[in-house]
Amino acid sequence: MLTGLRTSCSAIGITHDANEFRAVQLIRSGNEDRLLAAASFPRMIAGGADLNAEELRWVGSMLARRGFAGNNISILPDSKWCSSHILELPPVESISIKKQLARVEVARERKGAPDSFEIGIWDLPQKGRMRESMIVSCERAKIDSSLALLDEVGFDASAIGLPEQALTCVSQEPSTEQGIVGYLHIGWDSSFAVITNGGSVVYTRRVEHGLREVHEQLREQFGFGELQLSRLLSRLQCNQLAAYERPAQDLWAGLIGALVSELDVAVRYVSHAYRMADLGLVYISGYGSACRDLLELVDDVLGMPVHPLVAPALSESGMKDEQCALFAMPYGLAARYAAA
Repeated sequence: MLTGLRTSCSAIGITHDANEFRAVQLIRSGNEDRLLAAASFPRMIAGGADLNAEELRWVGSMLARRGFAGNNISILPDSKWCSSHILELPPVESISIKKQLARVEVARERKGAPDSFEIGIWDLPQKGRMRESMIVSCERAKIDSSLALLDEVGFDASAIGLPEQALTCVSQEPSTEQGIVGYLHIGWDSSFAVITNGGSVVYTRRVEHGLREVHEQLREQFGFGELQLSRLLSRLQCNQLAAYERPAQDLWAGLIGALVSELDVAVRYVSHAYRMADLGLVYISGYGSACRDLLELVDDVLGMPVHPLVAPALSESGMKDEQCALFAMPYGLAARYAAA
């Protein structure tokens, strides 16, 4: 990869699932971000195997060929390493003291040592007299092992971000004025629902449904090869299927129905917890996030305006909405951890 990362460039926000990698890098000019590079490419090792040094070196070469600068990256932790906790902590002004108190309580819940994990913490909107905080903890040994592997192949991981924070920093609208806002990120193996109230993340939920379900059902029922499946899934998510391909459409409809049902549960829970908050918008990112059927179903079930999650910097580069929404997560990582 190129060396000497320019100070105007962000870290490379990079995500992966069992199917592909996605990466975004930005250039900051004044207070505005512009797209430097964006790329998606399939996994070198199919089937969702854990990353190893060989594949990471290959990723580095792919990024260099696609116009990315430097070796500074921002990544997500594996969801299996993390857990979420909502705690009512004593009212203290010092964030360091609050983190110490949270660490003790989380260690008790995790049944582990207080120094065996890293935490992120933020206050939730007040409910009556209660003032709670959300804490996300992540196993330190797993983080250290991942960072050591990245360092071995020449990457410099400047930040490990949380998916909920990456998603919520993408939209242009100020979420602090929107009341309850929902985010649904459609993944390959699983999906992710996030609800904010007044700009604060108040609810997260990992949903065990993803595009892999449709992929495997199509392969088993019709015996499609990987190239046929890739093309079919691409057209499926963009409302481009022919009439004779209705079985694929039915499988997709089943998946989005399950996802919208899960999002509905999340929105109902938060709107009950924060009864004075208005309902705002829903943003969709990931696979099929600009699919007309998906957007219409969310609108019908939740009664909330729904849009693909589109970052202005990506849209202004000429990307279509479905492409912008597909890159929302790595964009959020790059934007949150842009170089000064």
